[in-house]
Amino acid sequence: MGVLHLPRHRKIQEALDIARSYYQGHLIDGQPALAHAVQVVVTLERYVPDPPPDAIAGILLHDMPEYAPDKLTLHALLRGFGVTAHRIVSSIEREHDRLARWAGGMTAEVHACVKQLSDDNDAVLLAGSADKIVAFTSVLRRSDRAADARVYWHGKRPLVVRLPYFREYHRAVAHRLPAPMADELSRLIDAAETSASRAGCSIRPSTEPAFQYEPSRMVRDVITPGD
Repeated sequence: MGVLHLPRHRKIQEALDIARSYYQGHLIDGQPALAHAVQVVVTLERYVPDPPPDAIAGILLHDMPEYAPDKLTLHALLRGFGVTAHRIVSSIEREHDRLARWAGGMTAEVHACVKQLSDDNDAVLLAGSADKIVAFTSVLRRSDRAADARVYWHGKRPLVVRLPYFREYHRAVAHRLPAPMADELSRLIDAAETSASRAGCSIRPSTEPAFQYEPSRMVRDVITPGD
């Protein structure tokens, strides 16, 4: 029985209730945001038996910085869920924000981001890697179903130019992941690179100016608590 089956641990049930409330009406990779979060949990369980409730709560809430109301801080949201949940949510959101403002190329900042992630605890690495597996699986599934793969992948150019980051991430953390999980993440990155290349979409950084970046409110709360 999976951790989401009834009866659920109290923290998991509370996190699921919060996620169900705030994710309503939002989509991630073309599917309901709650379904995405649940799929990340299911993916983690495929490689890690009996993950702790705090980690599951963190995964269920890992997209909350995007959807929570302005008056709710990350600290308030995660109160009572434990340090592990807080670290998972803040780590994934920081990574998302850093990728959002990265125009491509393996810069010193990108290497520093990967190193910071690779030095984090196992629960954070497992959660972040499960999230990537779900995301890449969705992207590749939609690519297979696209009427025109070239149009699809050129529409995914922001992801394509970041593929070297994901390759570097995998190299840095693979030894910390269960072997089947590391292998699956590597396979998905390979498949994305191959599919994008066949569609004529280069992984080289775009020469177009990067878009204006503004960190999410909750990331600002984490970076400068109390401001």
